[in-house]
Amino acid sequence: MENKVVEEKEVDMIPLMTPYKMGNFELSHRVVLAPLTRQRSYGNIPQPHAILYYSQRTTKGGLLIGEATVVSESGIGYKDVPDFQPNGHDPISCTDKQLIAPIRSDGLDVEQYTPPRRLTIDEIPQIVNDFRVAARNAIEAGFDGVEIHGAHGYLIDQFMKDQVNDRSDKYGGSLENRCRFALEIVEAVANEIGSDRVGIRISPFANYNESGDTNPSSLGLYMVKSLNKYDIAYCHVVEPRMKTAWEKFECAESLVPLRKAFKGTFMVAGGYDREDGNRVVVEDRADLYSVLCAAIEVIEKAKSQIGVLKELYSRLSEIVRECPGQYYRYHGDWKSETQTVVSLLAFMHWLETGALVLHSEVEEKLGLTPTEFGLDVDDYLIGICFLSNELPRYVVNQVTAGDYDCPRKVLKFLTELHAAFRMLNLRNDFLRKKFDGMKYDLRKVEEVFYDVKIRGLAANGDSTGEKQAQGQS
Repeated sequence: MENKVVEEKEVDMIPLMTPYKMGNFELSHRVVLAPLTRQRSYGNIPQPHAILYYSQRTTKGGLLIGEATVVSESGIGYKDVPDFQPNGHDPISCTDKQLIAPIRSDGLDVEQYTPPRRLTIDEIPQIVNDFRVAARNAIEAGFDGVEIHGAHGYLIDQFMKDQVNDRSDKYGGSLENRCRFALEIVEAVANEIGSDRVGIRISPFANYNESGDTNPSSLGLYMVKSLNKYDIAYCHVVEPRMKTAWEKFECAESLVPLRKAFKGTFMVAGGYDREDGNRVVVEDRADLYSVLCAAIEVIEKAKSQIGVLKELYSRLSEIVRECPGQYYRYHGDWKSETQTVVSLLAFMHWLETGALVLHSEVEEKLGLTPTEFGLDVDDYLIGICFLSNELPRYVVNQVTAGDYDCPRKVLKFLTELHAAFRMLNLRNDFLRKKFDGMKYDLRKVEEVFYDVKIRGLAANGDSTGEKQAQGQS
């Protein structure tokens, strides 16, 4: 019992794992699933597999922000997103300026954008109403609230940014005018479903789809101060370093002034890893932070399974103490559970320290004592092999979130782990098979590393990962 209390306190000390009250919502931790465009609503109709997708990312007391859903017929920006787009209508915008056609990633083809159509001042109230009706539909469908997408070069963001908004009416020109459209939508939605169910995402420092601003600090500050009067649930702001979708920039700009000015829950996003996330909470620079795929479920699983295993091990130690020859007869019932928890603990330890958790450290965390009943070495090694299964997916998620150095770090760690296993004389057939799987995991991480390097996103002058990868070829 004493060991169980110590373990729970140890986990609870992680800042991101501390509970938070956001208005009427009691959150058990501070990691939020960011909104992600999945393009899996075939024919613009949500599919049954969405249930599986979001349930896999659900934690008890956690906050999930679903993918962006179109509010009207003229709002579709991608194929197979929720809702539908009839008749091939031209996209609406604050302007009729043509977007520059970008070169595709293959360097050969060029994407062509349909020229946008400038909204007339008489049409704007209808667009505001579309957001209001969509919010009501979301609540009636069972959602707890809505996040207004005011970021990343979409319609609301276009109105706010002076490098794309060239209007001369009351929705263009001054900062107050350019933010008017966004605030009208916030007000309409808050009045419809209640301000405590409303959040908004903004990216004043970003320059998506040629939607940049000459003074993003002033824009962001004006917006958060204006939002205070609506008493919304939260404001979700993208970090200044994420000026484009993939590149993470070093910059002197900060969200701290916006954090201090906004009176509600302040959520941040953009290029975070676990260390950054913990630091931003400790330093009170944000209440919550959103990530593309939270590893939070790893900690939740570990906390629950460790408690169960400790109870089982306690019973087993009594049996072993009285009759040591019965060890394997009883231990076999819990081998898979033990191996799974070792994997979870190893992954958590690696996230925290960048190093491999030792056999003795796992025994300590599980409350086992070698003199009575220790952790079987094969179970420990199989659990470490299971850890490698998690790393390719983790690397892809981190790169998508803007952490381009992650593949190098993981490749170095996994290469050294693979080399260490090669030195062992593995007699357990199951363990040998799991070790063979580690080779596949290593190759998958290696592929991501080279993809990032070829695209010029890796840190300059850092060839550690490359040298390690070459050593395995």
